[in-house]
Amino acid sequence: VCSQSKVDVPNPIITEATLLISLALDCIYACQKTDQLELAMKIYDCLPERPSGSKSNAELTRLHDQLDQLQAHLEAADILENHGIPLTPAAVKEKQMDEEQTEQLFVRLTRAVMRNDKNAHPLTENQWKDVLGRLREDMGQLQQLFDRISPQLCYEILVGSLLSSARKENITWAGLMLQ
Repeated sequence: VCSQSKVDVPNPIITEATLLISLALDCIYACQKTDQLELAMKIYDCLPERPSGSKSNAELTRLHDQLDQLQAHLEAADILENHGIPLTPAAVKEKQMDEEQTEQLFVRLTRAVMRNDKNAHPLTENQWKDVLGRLREDMGQLQQLFDRISPQLCYEILVGSLLSSARKENITWAGLMLQ
């Protein structure tokens, strides 16, 4: 329905932007399947862009504000899925509102990264810097959405995950990070 309601499609199924955006928001947030993220992103991509200028009405502006949040939830779900933590956009939204759930999510993320390190051999300093740099980047992007968690707590979670990994090289890196 959404792809056949795009602005550039002749005879769109839904012509009213507010109705199309409302339908898309409801569908994406109602979905409880964690394997539907790609479809949710395709639906999002079909939606009309925020109109420029002052001619948009209040309802359309409110819906576009909700779409901005949806985009952030989709991006967060994508980052988490890439680290083996599949969540729906609705679950991301729910966790965003709860500081304790956010902290638990960041712990899961850092531990998943440590666990997914497939190298049986200890990492070199450059490999460690690369892994930690990517993790910090992902945590930084997520921290913008999950603003209830401080950068200091993100750092503490990262160090705690390194220490709890039971790998000598991880513990060594945690020690270096604490200096």
